[in-house]
This record gives sequence, structure tokens and C-alpha cells, in this order.
Amino acid sequence: MIQDFPQANARLAEVARHWADGEVTHETWRRERRNILREICSKRADYQARSPLPVVQAPRPVEAPVAPVQAESKVSVAVVDPASDIANDEVLTLALLLVAVVMGALFVFFLA
Repeated sequence: MIQDFPQANARLAEVARHWADGEVTHETWRRERRNILREICSKRADYQARSPLPVVQAPRPVEAPVAPVQAESKVSVAVVDPASDIANDEVLTLALLLVAVVMGALFVFFLA
């Protein structure tokens, strides 16, 4: 491919010279230029693609331990972490804050 570039540049210069002299039309010059570039790209070889890709071992995901189910228990109970439980007063506070923001936006929208 390295040897193709000087030859392609020479061919492009020759066609451009003929176009500048008025011997060929602009469309002919564009068509010839496209053909030269297409020929170079078709000869191109990707040397890096020939080598195999390295295999990377992904780390195993950490899974949370699952509580064992007792054989005597027939009712399944969901295990809830008390630290992640959200208190009802926090939810109520956020709901009231959302209502206040929406009311304020409507108030500003209709009065402005």
C-alpha cells in the first residue's frame, strides 16, 4: 500500500493537469479521482486486524448473600434491610415540597 500512494498521486496530478488544461470535463476528473481513491482503499490491508484480540477476563460480579429458606416455613417473607427503609415522614415531606413547587410554577405561569 505504501507503494500505491506515489502512483496514485501521480495519476491524480496527471488527471488534474488535463482538467486544468481543459482536455477533460470536471465530471470526468471527479469520476477518475473517485476511481483512484476507491482502488487505493480496496488494496488497503488492516495489519492490526490480523492479530488476534487479547482475551480479557472480566471480574465476577459480587452477589449479595441470599437468606436460606426454612423447610418448615410455607410463607415466604421478603428480606428488607432496615437501613434502606425510607420513613413515611420523609416521603410526606418530599410530596409536600413537590406540591409547593408545582403550585408556585402554576402561580408564576398564570400571573406572568
